[in-house]
Amino acid sequence: MPGEFQGKVVVITGGSRGIGREIAVDFAKAGAQTVIVSSSETNLAAASKTVAAAGGPAPVAIAVNLKTLDGCQQVLKHVEDKFKRCDILVNSAGATKAGNFVDLPDDAWMDGYALKFFGCVRMCRLFWPLLKTAQGHVVNIIGGAARTPGADFTIGGSVNAAMGNFSKSL
Repeated sequence: MPGEFQGKVVVITGGSRGIGREIAVDFAKAGAQTVIVSSSETNLAAASKTVAAAGGPAPVAIAVNLKTLDGCQQVLKHVEDKFKRCDILVNSAGATKAGNFVDLPDDAWMDGYALKFFGCVRMCRLFWPLLKTAQGHVVNIIGGAARTPGADFTIGGSVNAAMGNFSKSL
């Protein structure tokens, strides 16, 4: 609905592609100031055009590595400095490697958890004071493999289940 989120600041991780980008487009159509976050400047540039075309304020694009605490802190600092608020945090970043369980090395597991799970946990913890002040909301995008895992998606299924449990605890 146009104008429904007028004056609201919405931070979307994984906002440069896929589900995250489409969420940013929908919030922009509703009048929100979107902040799209990704590790790819190229993808952010393309997504910024798509989100801006939806209407509302031009999106703010932040290129950082959300696998690290420092990257998450950079997003918070940017949002605090520019807007001094966050009304909605959408955690949509993260893709995990699929494959045969015995062939997936430790670094694939570490990588899967670093972005999708720990990035989400850090962003929620860091943004909590702003969200609390705004009486805001957290939306965590969790795949269906959290409840129905597949043999070739052991990393993704376990990461999604962890996110589901974490989300319920919030």
